[in-house]
Amino acid sequence: MHLKNIKRDIIIGTAQLNSNYGIANNSLNNNHAKSIELLKYAKNNNFNSFDSAYAYKNAHKLIGNWASTEKVSLNLYTKLPKLNTLPNTNTAKIFSEIIKDLNTNKIAGLLLHHSNDWKNK
Repeated sequence: MHLKNIKRDIIIGTAQLNSNYGIANNSLNNNHAKSIELLKYAKNNNFNSFDSAYAYKNAHKLIGNWASTEKVSLNLYTKLPKLNTLPNTNTAKIFSEIIKDLNTNKIAGLLLHHSNDWKNK
């Protein structure tokens, strides 16, 4: 990997965008304007890949609305929720909701958020 291309290979995590997700998070990160500022900063500095998840609450919508408003193209990665906690919801329905919230018709990668879901058909 060449140093000049490293930004292309880094994926920015968005767990704490406009929410209190995670054990180390606090209300200081629950700020819409600061979240948009971070996205703009990353994009303006040639970071184009972002990782989000269904569990991050507002992050999908925030990213989707921002990218649509700014007319920017992003490489988006996301994670499905813990599937065994949603017995009446199928994966395709969840994926459709994710795509809608991200305001896109394609993502760069879809991941399982919980490794035990690998066993879940």
